[in-house]
Amino acid sequence: MKQKTAADTALRFAIAALLIGWVVSMVWLAGQPDWVGSAATLFFLIAMWAVGAIIQARDDRRLDEVELAAVRFGARWGLVAGVAFMNALVFLPPFHSLLTEIAGFLDRTDGGFPRAVEGRMFLLGIVSTFVAQEACRALLVAGWKWSKR
Repeated sequence: MKQKTAADTALRFAIAALLIGWVVSMVWLAGQPDWVGSAATLFFLIAMWAVGAIIQARDDRRLDEVELAAVRFGARWGLVAGVAFMNALVFLPPFHSLLTEIAGFLDRTDGGFPRAVEGRMFLLGIVSTFVAQEACRALLVAGWKWSKR
């Protein structure tokens, strides 16, 4: 793999700065309507995704053939493994209870009307699936590289 440049380091600092900016904006916008906080969150998530995509594209240009094959294998089969893993976990009572408790903890009230926990559980399930997919992808890439030594 080729050496990283100062631009690569700056892009990684940009991700950290965006994360810190998002946390600061959530504290700063605490008294505002929910749509303002949602818009700020959406902005920061899109910006972090864009910077992450740029980082990944720059990193992929420096890969050799074996590393590139490992990334392709992990991307192809990581999705299948992650979704299958999450589908299995959702049916296990301890994991389902954990998602319910997290969704209940995140539940807030506006003017005395409680919000539906089901929507939060759905979003937590999606986020958990993405995390499981990324973890499976990373494990498959590492396994591919280890097998090609």
